[in-house]
Amino acid sequence: MPKIILISGYGHYNHGDDAQSLSVMHRLRQALPNVEISVAINHSYDHDEIPGYTRNRLVYLVTQLLMPEKSRLHHRIYRALGIFGILYEHLSKRFRIGSLLVQGWLYARTGLLCSLNKDVREVFTIVRSGDLLYISGGGNWNDIWLWGGLMARMMVVRLFHYFEKPIVISGQGIGPLRNRFGRKFLKRSLRYVDTLTLRDFEGSQRLLEEIGAQGPNIMTVGDDSYGLEATDKTIAEQIIRDAGMDPSAAIMGVQVRLTTWHTKEVLGYAGSIAAVLDHLIKSFGVKILFVPTEFKPDGGWDDRDQSYHVLRHMQYGKEAVVINAEVSPEQAKALPKCCQMFLATAYHPCVFALEACVPTISIFGGDYHRLRAKGLFRFYDLEECTIEYSEATPERVEKLFKKLFDNRENFIRHTREVNGRIRKNIDITISRSVELLNGCTNGNTTL
Repeated sequence: MPKIILISGYGHYNHGDDAQSLSVMHRLRQALPNVEISVAINHSYDHDEIPGYTRNRLVYLVTQLLMPEKSRLHHRIYRALGIFGILYEHLSKRFRIGSLLVQGWLYARTGLLCSLNKDVREVFTIVRSGDLLYISGGGNWNDIWLWGGLMARMMVVRLFHYFEKPIVISGQGIGPLRNRFGRKFLKRSLRYVDTLTLRDFEGSQRLLEEIGAQGPNIMTVGDDSYGLEATDKTIAEQIIRDAGMDPSAAIMGVQVRLTTWHTKEVLGYAGSIAAVLDHLIKSFGVKILFVPTEFKPDGGWDDRDQSYHVLRHMQYGKEAVVINAEVSPEQAKALPKCCQMFLATAYHPCVFALEACVPTISIFGGDYHRLRAKGLFRFYDLEECTIEYSEATPERVEKLFKKLFDNRENFIRHTREVNGRIRKNIDITISRSVELLNGCTNGNTTL
């Protein structure tokens, strides 16, 4: 039986990543019912089972090989060495990359495995067992998650190439990527990819042009999460009812993820968003429904905590409720259908709202979220509806929502057209995977 090794963001308790991954998994399964699909799960957030799919630890293992865990003593020694510690760490990472690549090339050519490391052996066993590598998109090809995101995935691409296995990547967002080594490694690795689709309009394509990437068939099509079916609206209405709000009310959906690591800025952003929401309650007579899409099982801050944090700053907090229950990705997609307007600080909640043809505004902070937000809204010719935190005054947000409402019929018609085009185009990689697997099996297996 042919086997696909699928690298995705599934199992991270972020329902945006899960929506992407589930969409790819379901569409691959529908197109290839007789193919084994083995999903790479992040070890620290492992699910007990994925019905209909097998699991592997490929990305986790490669990440650990590139960045082995260090003791406190090691960290103290590196800090004491100063610039020499930084140089040693940099050279060590390059050595580990080179060592793994040499071992992979030798194993693919001769069948000889030099390493006694069980993790190295497991990596090569997984790669050898697959007939096609499929990397489901996300926003992890950047400087923020350089080694655990970009480098780990490109290492896997290189290893699959050594075994002459086809590689397909879908719905990828790229950047910001200023690291010179990362840019060169990405450029060289993409030569071995058959097809690459992008989710950010213009931004990701521009970065690939800057680094001179060549090899794969590159297309900008949109995010994979458009392919996941939302639950029925009645289920979403019951979730809202359980949260303590009448689903027939005039509801404004709000998703809050305060995108910064600095406590002082978090407090400032919470106050700014609260002021915007208070103003919109008065201007539009809406109720505020906080819609969480990221849940942290380890006790860390998730969207619910940050929603309550903003709620405490609101003057009209009695007009708002937080959905405290953990909803599924399919339910998260359905909730905007019950809203008249939507405001979000993260990428996928904006996707869900725009896919529901709901007037939507994105408030963001930092270069990473700027690329994601503007890259999404450019599909709809609505880039003006993306605002940085520091510029998101209550009056400006109100003015933008009024403009969307004044052109509501055109907005709905246009968003439906864009949604239909994106939904059709994201299946390009699924069709290509079928073609490549048929080629690999030389017609011996019915797909």
